[in-house]
Amino acid sequence: IRIPFFRIFYSTTYTILFVILIILLAVSPGEIVYQCIKGKSLQEPIVIGGVYVVTAIIAIFVYASRLYTSRSVLSAIPKTYIPIEPGEVGKSVRRMIVNALERSQLVAWDARPRDVRPEQQQQTGKKLPQHRPGTAERTLSNFKRKSHLRDTVIPVTPSAPPWGNVEHPGWSSPASDDLPDLQFSTVISELPNLIEAKAVSLAPGDTDAGSINGGNFGDSPFPDPRVVAILQRSAAMDLRGYLSHLSELGLIEPPTLGAQFLASYEYARFSSESLTEREFRALMDLFTEILACMSNVDPQIVLGIQFKLSAERGLNITPPDTGSPIGSVRPSATPSLASSRENGSAQGSVRYTRMTRSMSPREQSPKSTAPQDQQSEASSMVSTGS
Repeated sequence: IRIPFFRIFYSTTYTILFVILIILLAVSPGEIVYQCIKGKSLQEPIVIGGVYVVTAIIAIFVYASRLYTSRSVLSAIPKTYIPIEPGEVGKSVRRMIVNALERSQLVAWDARPRDVRPEQQQQTGKKLPQHRPGTAERTLSNFKRKSHLRDTVIPVTPSAPPWGNVEHPGWSSPASDDLPDLQFSTVISELPNLIEAKAVSLAPGDTDAGSINGGNFGDSPFPDPRVVAILQRSAAMDLRGYLSHLSELGLIEPPTLGAQFLASYEYARFSSESLTEREFRALMDLFTEILACMSNVDPQIVLGIQFKLSAERGLNITPPDTGSPIGSVRPSATPSLASSRENGSAQGSVRYTRMTRSMSPREQSPKSTAPQDQQSEASSMVSTGS
C-alpha cells in the first residue's frame, strides 16, 4: 500500500498554521475587551466588536466572489475547439497528444474491413492473383505502412479477420480468390447466350458444301445452316422453351438437370432479392453441368434434318457410306417409325418428328417444298445406301 506522506504533511502543516493564526488574531481583541470590561468602559468593546463584524463580512464577500470567479472560469473552459496545437500547450503535452493521435489512426485503420490477401501473401509467401484496390485502399491510399504485421495495434489474422467475410447480396466478396468484386447480374444475363453459343457450336459441317467441293460427307469447315437454324434460339423463345427444345434434341441429359437449372436461373433473374455468393456458385455449378452434358448432336437427328430439308428443297445429295451407322436411317419413311422404335434408331426418329413440327414457317413454306417424286428419290437413295 502506497502511503501519501506528502499529502499528510501538507494537510497537517496547513491545519496547525491555521489554528495558530486564529489564536493570534483572537488574542489582541480579547485582551482589549477584557481590559474594557475590567475598567467598566462599555464603548470600546462595542466599537471593537463592530469593527470585527464588518471585517468578517468583507472577508466573506471577497471569499464568495473568488469562488464565483473560479467556477465561472472553469465552466468557460470547453470551447469550440480543443487547444492542442503547438503554442497552445506545452511541448511535452503536445508530444503526448501527437502519439495518442497516431495510435488512434492505427486503430482506425486496423479496424476497417479491407482485403487482407497481401498480408496473407506476406505470411505464406504465396503469390495471389491481382485485383483492383477496394474502397479502403483508395480512400486511405496516403496512409500506408511498410509492414502491417509489425506496426499493427489490433492483431489481425489474415485467414480469419475479426470483421468476418464481407459480402453483399448480388456481389462477391472483395477478398474472394477467384471472383473478387463480381456483380452477379451481369453474368446471369449472359447465361442464355452462352447456352445458345454452346449448342450452335455442336452443328456439324455443311454436307452440301462438302459434296460440291468434292470432299467427304460432312467435311466442310462451315457449319450446316440447316442444323444451326434448328439449334438457334428464336427471338420470341424464352429460356424455358429453349431448354425444352434442346432436351427434345437430346442435348440435355438427364432432363431433370435442365429443370433444376431453370428453377435456379428464373429465381436469380426475376427475383426481387439478389443472390448470395453461395446461391450464385450453386447456379454456376448447374450451368457447368449443362454445358458439360451438351457434347454432340445425335447423328440420326442431324441426318434426318439434312435429308429432310434437302429433299424438300429439291437438292441431290450423295448419301454416306453403307458402313456408317447413320446410313440405315430412313427419315422420310414415316410408316417405319413404329417398327424402328425397337432398334437403335427409335429415339432419333421420335426426336426428328418433334423437331420437324417445330420448324420455322419459312422452312415449311410451300415455296421451298419439292415434288413428291423428288422426296421418293431421296428416300430410295437412303434405302439403297442401307
